[in-house]
Amino acid sequence: MGQISLQIPQVGLPDTTEDVKVANNFTTIQNAINGNVDSTNLSATAAQSAAVNQSGQTVKGSAIIATSQSVTSTSFTTLPTPDQVTGLVLSSQGLITVWYQATWQESVANAAAAVIMLNGVAPQLTMNNGSTSDGRALVASVGGANHTTPLSTWFNGLVSPPAQTTNSVADVTTGQFIGSADQVGGTKFGGPAYLFASAGTYTVSIQFKSTSGSVTASNRRLYVQALSFA
Repeated sequence: MGQISLQIPQVGLPDTTEDVKVANNFTTIQNAINGNVDSTNLSATAAQSAAVNQSGQTVKGSAIIATSQSVTSTSFTTLPTPDQVTGLVLSSQGLITVWYQATWQESVANAAAAVIMLNGVAPQLTMNNGSTSDGRALVASVGGANHTTPLSTWFNGLVSPPAQTTNSVADVTTGQFIGSADQVGGTKFGGPAYLFASAGTYTVSIQFKSTSGSVTASNRRLYVQALSFA
């Protein structure tokens, strides 16, 4: 809500000129209140500030799916039960924060890939390297055929650590960090991915494809929140 400007009546001047200023001031105040302090605007402001979903205003959501599911599509698609949050509202330009954790495997080595999608489109500029986009919007599996590896978000989208010597252990339900570690090098990855976004309503999903054979994901946890900075 911007500032309003009122006309100040001058004492002692004729009512015919100063009454008009008073009437105009009340009209200005009325228009400002009706346009900015209605239930829709208050709901949007409260939802964004408190990170609490309001009626008609979804600012966060999750999809928790333990089931192992597979796709054989050569183009990106969701799994049969989608890792997806729909109707996420960003009331003004800000950030969409995505946290994801799962395990995955491919039936054919170096064939699987996964990506974060906004409204069915992969973000094109995942990280600026000084001249061009970094190109890490999607991540390819390097676990080898039928080898289970972690898949998670990190600051640069999705990541799946290379050089796993054994299959990934099962996730725990409480107290586990979002991320993973390279079993050979010990390098650790993980955390949220922050995406610039304009005001709007979004569907956020994790999608998979495999150029050959199938890709399977299990123990999937997706959390999404809209952060407005108006």
